[in-house]
Amino acid sequence: MGTGGGEGDKSAVLPLEALLALGLDQRTAENALVNSKVTANLAAVIAEVTR
Repeated sequence: MGTGGGEGDKSAVLPLEALLALGLDQRTAENALVNSKVTANLAAVIAEVTR
């Protein structure tokens, strides 16, 4: 019953604090974490730009 939508807990990989640090507001960040596709895409983009 996590934020990963039943497809694994993505919040461990991409915590809410990371999204807030990017400038997303609380509601947008929480909604992004609920949607596993959005979470995966955000994590991929963050990984790409932090290389």
